[in-house]
Amino acid sequence: EPPPVPGKRIFSPEIAYLIFDILSDPDARRPMFGNLPPVFSFPVAIKTGTTRAYTDNLAFGVTKEFTVGAWAGNFDGKPTEGVMAMLGAAPLVRAAFATLATHYGEPTPPARPDDIVEAEVCAVSGMSPGPHCRTHKHERFLRGTVPTATCSWHREACGQPYTEYPEDIRGWVRSRGLLRPNPCGEHPDSVKILFPTAGAHFFLDPQRPVEQQIPPLRAAPVDRPSEISWTIDGVPVDRYHPSPGKHLVRAEWDGKSDEVSIEFD
Repeated sequence: EPPPVPGKRIFSPEIAYLIFDILSDPDARRPMFGNLPPVFSFPVAIKTGTTRAYTDNLAFGVTKEFTVGAWAGNFDGKPTEGVMAMLGAAPLVRAAFATLATHYGEPTPPARPDDIVEAEVCAVSGMSPGPHCRTHKHERFLRGTVPTATCSWHREACGQPYTEYPEDIRGWVRSRGLLRPNPCGEHPDSVKILFPTAGAHFFLDPQRPVEQQIPPLRAAPVDRPSEISWTIDGVPVDRYHPSPGKHLVRAEWDGKSDEVSIEFD
């Protein structure tokens, strides 16, 4: 047999354990996977990937004892009929682990390193719980990285509980129907482009229509997106066709404006 090739550690045992903990959490996977495969009776860290245009897809599963990888696609290279990895490769990984468990017993997670600790945090912000945080949860951390700042998202406004989300996630919060008006009626007095950031580069995909490649546009106040007027190089965004070079993105709201320069390649 050839001599063994010495391994090179890329991540510390603690970081590897935390990644395993994240990727093996069924609750964390559910928003994407739902109750579809992979569903295991034992912890398995799993990661999926679907290539552009659904050409093919991959899934990898890991436990202490086994690593299983699966590929799904057409051998002639033709794209699949919109098959994503959770319906293509992931069931193959699940079947492999079911077979392994039948023959060798249920696989186990890696041992928990001594420097992994648990702490209670605000379930929404991930910060140390404050007096107005309504839900808490226990999370695992590398020792020395437990959040110490008290949650600033939850507070009282005019005698009522209120969540003040950071500007850079308020668009996502609003899309989930979670954004609520400030009970005190406070309103922002300026407009600020949150995305794209100044100097951002975007690569045009020759396989897609250019009008579908305008980057997502977000600005504060994100709770009034319909009131914000967007232009790129002075052209309303709904009529703009991206082209290579530098371009000026401008947002206007209530007589105020902000602009950033971006580039398409």
